[in-house]
Amino acid sequence: LGAEMEADNCSRFFILSVPTVAITQQVGKDFDVLSVRGALKNLYANVRQYVQNGNRVFVATYDMTKSLATMLQKMRPGSGIVLAVDEVHQLTSNYNYRRRAINELHTLIKDVRSFIGLTGTPDDVFRDFFDREVHVTTHTKKAFKAPCKVFGAVTYQNAKDEEVKLLQLIQQKAEAGKKLLVFIQNKDVRKRLF
Repeated sequence: LGAEMEADNCSRFFILSVPTVAITQQVGKDFDVLSVRGALKNLYANVRQYVQNGNRVFVATYDMTKSLATMLQKMRPGSGIVLAVDEVHQLTSNYNYRRRAINELHTLIKDVRSFIGLTGTPDDVFRDFFDREVHVTTHTKKAFKAPCKVFGAVTYQNAKDEEVKLLQLIQQKAEAGKKLLVFIQNKDVRKRLF
């Protein structure tokens, strides 16, 4: 679609914004698109080269989406941006610990050409952002069962406390007879803890 629009002198960029670095890396690898996450070092040069090669599709973490959009608008003034936000319900449910990234996405939503929100839990979404809702059924025979009944996010004031406090929390829950499903994004931390 981006190539067709470019051929018609209608420049658009497509950004898929996702909540985690792991998803960003996976989507980038699976679909051979530039994944934008983490530090800004060499980012402008990498994005510029990617765009010069005729590419129009990006995947970025929530935190990096605004920076990417700003770069693209400076590189190609007048180009529109189509923004698709995966797990869009997190814009309401995770505000307490992702305030900065979510605020940036909210301001960006007003500036993009089109905004598409993707979610499996539409009840948690501010629906007035959207022109319409499209419900997609998967036609699976078995009802989906969530892997856990209670979900919690743990944050720390000091990064040095992360591993010690996380290990204490896991140990405390395990000793209380709780079954735990723990998502740890960093491979090195996983190796050290387990």
